[in-house]
Amino acid sequence: MSLFELKNGVWTSNIKLNAFQSAVERDFWDEKGDVSTDGVIQYILMGGFANGKSFWTQLTTHRMCLKYPNTSWLYIKARQNALETTVIPQMLKDFSVTDSFRYNKKHMRFEYKNGSVLCFKGYDHNNIHDILSSA
Repeated sequence: MSLFELKNGVWTSNIKLNAFQSAVERDFWDEKGDVSTDGVIQYILMGGFANGKSFWTQLTTHRMCLKYPNTSWLYIKARQNALETTVIPQMLKDFSVTDSFRYNKKHMRFEYKNGSVLCFKGYDHNNIHDILSSA
């Protein structure tokens, strides 16, 4: 089951954000749907297990890849296996139904139809140059 459904040619979603995520969402995106340029926005997403922190980050990252064509994005986790066992499978489950990207397993990245690329890297690779040259 996916979070998205195609209705009359438009992708809709039944995603519900908690109060904190809703406030962050309002600050992150301006009225026109662009990333806010009012200054640097920093948040610490805290909360218990299954509270939506990872999902909100994944949803926002996916949205930026769609909104800004021909851009490169880097999704970093502390451990590579966390990407391979949780983040990537979850994003494939939640977002692949929109048919907006394909997953390149060899290079661990989503290649969007609009030219954007989302690369996944883990800090445990012990090579910062590999991470920095990914995006």
